[in-house]
Amino acid sequence: MHPWGQVDLRPNQETALQELDALLATQPAMLPICIVGGYGVGKTTLVRYWLAQQFDEPEPYYCALGRPLLDALKREGDLARLAGSPDECRILLRLALQEILGREYERHDVVVIDGIDVLRPYRVLLLSNVQQHTRQGKLGIVCVPRSDEGDFRFELPAAVCHQLTIEDNVSPEA
Repeated sequence: MHPWGQVDLRPNQETALQELDALLATQPAMLPICIVGGYGVGKTTLVRYWLAQQFDEPEPYYCALGRPLLDALKREGDLARLAGSPDECRILLRLALQEILGREYERHDVVVIDGIDVLRPYRVLLLSNVQQHTRQGKLGIVCVPRSDEGDFRFELPAAVCHQLTIEDNVSPEA
């Protein structure tokens, strides 16, 4: 078995995994599935574990967006200059996101998307981009971090995605 599948999930991850499996068993893949939770609750471990249960070689189905998006911005010019131009940066990120997701979905019918933090300040409509592919029957699972600074939303209403929340870890003393 792949190393991603050789972890012991915590109770909060087990619960979220059961919810994910139940959702996939009952719903068509027409909407993205968002795994929402705070930093450090185990979203990445959970989705990697799930991928290892589905595929002998799960890595190709996992897309951490942070590095590819930053690389795309670097190709377009000086990052310091782009940081001073949020509208230009938003456009470049949107185009890069469309290219990356298009390439991933061309290769696979299942894509797990993680590392979306770079999109946060630019309000890039991630789920609309994923939904273009899920409407064609492909599966998109997105890890969405929730932060203390406010709701980290990428159009999360039920009409846009299925939302599963992975609860914060609860200590045994609680």
